[in-house]
Amino acid sequence: MTDPAGPLSLTKQAAKVTLADSATFRTLVGAANQAEALAHIYTDALPPPAAGREHTLAELEAYRPFALLSIDPEGDGASATADAVGTGREYSWGGRIRLEIEQDIADDDAADPAEIALKCENTLGAIVAEMLELAGVAPYLSITSVSVGPVERSTDKVAATKGSYLVEGRIQA
Repeated sequence: MTDPAGPLSLTKQAAKVTLADSATFRTLVGAANQAEALAHIYTDALPPPAAGREHTLAELEAYRPFALLSIDPEGDGASATADAVGTGREYSWGGRIRLEIEQDIADDDAADPAEIALKCENTLGAIVAEMLELAGVAPYLSITSVSVGPVERSTDKVAATKGSYLVEGRIQA
């Protein structure tokens, strides 16, 4: 596997480490330490399916809960801005990283959208707060802002093949 190098992949790596050191994320994924938490964080895509072009329901349920990090396709991607006028040699990188946390919906909560939303907001809020506590100190991501989009639940049609799950999150670095 190729090691991260350069501002784009190193930024995603810093985001992974920051997320992996969130105690709430570790609890969510059942990880005892950073290494175990990192095993539940993917960049750009899940590993390829065992067969065919799409993951089976069993494969997806085995991965969940997990986080997926990517350069946000709805944002400006990543950009470099000159730090000093005239030198042209020092730049600060910035951009938006999309953080999606996907988790199964407990059977007990399946019929109660308000309970699902509240539990998800509590978990996501705690993860974001912990990431902000770590932000800006090596090896963590320097987070400049956070915006949390709406929690999205799989539709009944999607749930039949991909399960009943939630996805949420975005961070600015």
